[in-house]
Amino acid sequence: MGRRKAERPAERGVRRAETNAVAAYLTALRAPKLPARSRDALQKRLIQQRLDIDAQLAQIEQAGRLPEMEEAFVNVAASWAKRSGITATALREVGVPASVLKRAGLLCAVRLSRSREAPRAAGADRAPGRWGLACSGSSGCGAVSPWPTAAMSRR
Repeated sequence: MGRRKAERPAERGVRRAETNAVAAYLTALRAPKLPARSRDALQKRLIQQRLDIDAQLAQIEQAGRLPEMEEAFVNVAASWAKRSGITATALREVGVPASVLKRAGLLCAVRLSRSREAPRAAGADRAPGRWGLACSGSSGCGAVSPWPTAAMSRR
């Protein structure tokens, strides 16, 4: 009787292995049969989907850090833009909000208007007919007055 008890766990293991083998084979028979080309295409699609999901997760993670990254941008944007020759207008084109550029010191506080009395740059000549630029160029905003400057009126 002692021998029977010792054989039972071994028998159970054999039966379990047999059952698993039969179940795996029957499951494989029911699975759709795909040609190798279809399998390769499916694998490529799955890989691309995984990469797309990873990229979306990275965007979500970055969106959570946006205030922190914005503050870091504000701290270095003016010196970087000046060194790189990038204007605030170019940064606006790629989606940087005007409020962020103002905080970074890249946009003038003066707005261009359509009135005959255009805002004058610091130290601009105040002679009649010379209107000056809205931006003195020190902020790097790249704003240009729609009115003629002293240099243009001499032509």
